Amino acid sequence: MINIYSSGKQITYTAGDTFEINVLSESEFDSGAILKFQVAKNEESELLIDTSFNLNESGFIITLNDEEKEILTLGEYIYKIVLISASGDIITQKSGELIVKWGV
Repeated sequence: MINIYSSGKQITYTAGDTFEINVLSESEFDSGAILKFQVAKNEESELLIDTSFNLNESGFIITLNDEEKEILTLGEYIYKIVLISASGDIITQKSGELIVKWGV
């Protein structure tokens, strides 16, 4: 499991592992907010993963299914996390590198 906090920008994922990211906040998220998680090879390329998650009692949990994990072959990608309020306003965006490394 990978925890994303405001200071970190790089995610390292071992191919074949469970992909689960907890997105937490020091303050409460607005009720009805959603989180979009997007992954691409680079800024000019088409999105490989573009999925949304609903708020739970503690924040958001980004999980990828087996099909989405298979898309992430070994290598470097970029990701973006976008938090959207219930009214559709973009509250915050975070982006960085997603490194997929070889597992055991």
